[in-house]
Amino acid sequence: MSPRRFAKQWLLIALLLIGGTMHLAFALPQLPERVATHFGMGGHPNGWMSQRGLILFELVLVALVTFSFAGTDQLIRRLPLRLLNLPHKEYWFAPERREATLQRVRGLMLWTLAWTLVLVIAVNQLLIVAHRVEGGPRLSEATFLGVLGVWLLGFLASIGRLYRLLPAPPRA
Repeated sequence: MSPRRFAKQWLLIALLLIGGTMHLAFALPQLPERVATHFGMGGHPNGWMSQRGLILFELVLVALVTFSFAGTDQLIRRLPLRLLNLPHKEYWFAPERREATLQRVRGLMLWTLAWTLVLVIAVNQLLIVAHRVEGGPRLSEATFLGVLGVWLLGFLASIGRLYRLLPAPPRA
């Protein structure tokens, strides 16, 4: 994968991080000081945070997600091969293919990071909408499950893509 392609992926991730931050910053004044942040069956709130707690939680969550996905290729570089759970790892991590394999995995992880940041932004929007419901906060379970389902399909597609990027080695 070319450095230019990675730059485009990082640009997308930066835009998502900035957009998600702006989204939350503009929405925060519309939320009550005590924000419903966890919802049980029927979409009824059963967990609360202060606005400040929500901001701190979001910052930590987004930082952990970003560093987890973005740092995967660095972790893979340092771990012994026996600790990696990747298809056909002995073949794909042979010295002559190692760097190209790491580039492929890095590209996939960056796309998965972008997809996951979209999920975080979407869940934040659902949280905002939940507080606009008449009669108190209430989360639309169907919408939440739909958003989560779309993300899960994307995540499973990423796993499938990993197997296509690292197919069975040719037989000698």
